[in-house]
Amino acid sequence: MWSIYSNQHVGGAIVKVSKDAFYLLVVAAFLLLAAEVCWYCYRFPNEKDLPLIGDRQLISVLQYEQQSQHTVIGSMVEPSFQFIDMQKGTDIEFVNAPKGDYQQDGNDMHGKEGRIASCNDKVCSVVDSNRNTTTVLFANNHIVTPLQWSPDGRLLLFVRDLATTRLPVRCGFDNEHDVVVYEPETRMELTVTTVCGGYPYKRIGWYVRRKLGEIRGN
Repeated sequence: MWSIYSNQHVGGAIVKVSKDAFYLLVVAAFLLLAAEVCWYCYRFPNEKDLPLIGDRQLISVLQYEQQSQHTVIGSMVEPSFQFIDMQKGTDIEFVNAPKGDYQQDGNDMHGKEGRIASCNDKVCSVVDSNRNTTTVLFANNHIVTPLQWSPDGRLLLFVRDLATTRLPVRCGFDNEHDVVVYEPETRMELTVTTVCGGYPYKRIGWYVRRKLGEIRGN
């Protein structure tokens, strides 16, 4: 369909591309644009259709946090508050709620009993200042937020940037960010959901319901 001609000219090569090659490039560009438009329609898929990745035993732990501790994973997304409803088990979905009903809780990197969770360029670890020990948890594979302890000091929450292609594709041509929960005691990990490039993932954290009087001091 297309051809390339090379001639010597002033010590260099002159490359001429036929019209067929030009048309082929135009068609390819159009197809890429059409594919991006199609994926745009699915850039925020129904969370219930997304497969959970990791140890599903943590589902029951998160259900306990929500039902008994009134603690959820959420984010302030103007003009409302969204949290991940764990009541339905594997049918994960974001739920909108009035902003006044929830307050951000958790202890960021500082947990209970003097435990500090953080990451360097290579690994993520917990430093126990009382016992003067350091426990390496896992490799720092593109973690883009601080490690956040749950209010009861049992779980860690963070967001990981997906550096490689994973099927099924969830965000089209946008970056994919996994919302991950990790239990240091058992070393279990669960990817609860995935948010796309434009989502304000740095706002994701632990939240506690205000009106139930269960707010813990920050």
